[in-house]
Amino acid sequence: MVIMLVGNKSDLKHLRAVGTEDAKAFSQKHSLLFLETSALDGTNVQQAFSEVVEEIYKTLPTLTPAGAASGGVKLGSGKNIASLETPSDKQASGYGCC
Repeated sequence: MVIMLVGNKSDLKHLRAVGTEDAKAFSQKHSLLFLETSALDGTNVQQAFSEVVEEIYKTLPTLTPAGAASGGVKLGSGKNIASLETPSDKQASGYGCC
C-alpha cells in the first residue's frame, strides 16, 4: 500500500504546528512518502499526486495474483494486476457478503 504524508499550507510557515524535520522523521519511521504542499499557491500539489502514482506503478508487478481472472488492470504482457469488479459483480458471481 502506498501512503503519503502531506504537509499542507507550507506557505504559512509562521503557523506551523509540526516541523519539517519531525514530519520527515515520522514518515521515514512509518515507511511513508512525504511532501509539503501549498494548495494556495500550488506548490508541490501536482508533485504529490505524481509521486504517489509513480510508487503505485512500481508496486503493480508485485500485486499480480496467481491465476487471476481476465478482468482488471493489465501491465505490459497482459498480466492481471487488480480486479475491477464492483460489489454487484461479486454478488452475481456467487461471492461477497450481501
